[in-house]
Amino acid sequence: KEHEPTITVRSKTSIAEITTRFIETRHACFPVLDDDGKLMGVVDERALRQAIGTEGLSGFVVAADLIERAPLLTPEDSLHSAMHEMVTSHNDELVVVSPDDKREVVGSLSRRDLIAAYDHQIQKDLEEQASQRRWQFPKLPKRRT
Repeated sequence: KEHEPTITVRSKTSIAEITTRFIETRHACFPVLDDDGKLMGVVDERALRQAIGTEGLSGFVVAADLIERAPLLTPEDSLHSAMHEMVTSHNDELVVVSPDDKREVVGSLSRRDLIAAYDHQIQKDLEEQASQRRWQFPKLPKRRT
């Protein structure tokens, strides 16, 4: 399955709209942007469940009320760094930001994306090792007759 495009929400997005986005996509979080389009944090499934479970609040809660710290990556980060950040932050999706502006969202990386990238890299490494081995077999001595 291809990578889903990153979907962001504005700080004033209603809890009902956020819920709909979670239902309609496979995303585990949505980056929350301020009025200038800059990253404020993320709304994740845990925060949404808590807000929905609090009786009487759902009509008043907006994205800015649910913001959690956003674990960040840049496009230059390694697969290992991404895996480490995902594991230590206990998040299934990470926000990718510009290396020049940590508040400019350029994408997201889901656990599925990360596993697919690791699989691709492992396959590439295995193919490279196999091609190198083909050329490194020692020559057998000629038989004497």
